Amino acid sequence: MKQFVFSLQSLFDIKHTLETNQKLLLKSIEERLVRLTAILETIRKKRTAAYRDQAKVVKTGTTARELVQYSCYVERLNKLMQEQHKRIDQAELEKKACLDDLIAIRKEIKSLEKLREIELEAYNVLCKNESYKRADDHLSYKISAG
Repeated sequence: MKQFVFSLQSLFDIKHTLETNQKLLLKSIEERLVRLTAILETIRKKRTAAYRDQAKVVKTGTTARELVQYSCYVERLNKLMQEQHKRIDQAELEKKACLDDLIAIRKEIKSLEKLREIELEAYNVLCKNESYKRADDHLSYKISAG
């Protein structure tokens, strides 16, 4: 009897490769999110320090020019934070899409695994029937020859 071969094995292998690629993509997106979040946190710290410095300068007395410079700097930091939030939101959307794709691939793999089990059961039944037939043929031959 020939060895069992899953009829959709090549598709099954392709799906496993897609799953691996999707997991790698997800990991890279998550790493990018960590980097983006760290950058955002750095900008927040700079902004907090700028507010603190501005308050000190106001208490000690300063010129209007210095206050305008602090205000412009804080405004620039706020814009950078907004841009960073947009980047983080975009990465979150990419992560969600990647997870959705990964879930769809896993569902397809599960379906293929079920089909493989069904084919294997059918193959095992066929093997069993063939072994019974051989045993019957062997007994029939012994009886007729004997």
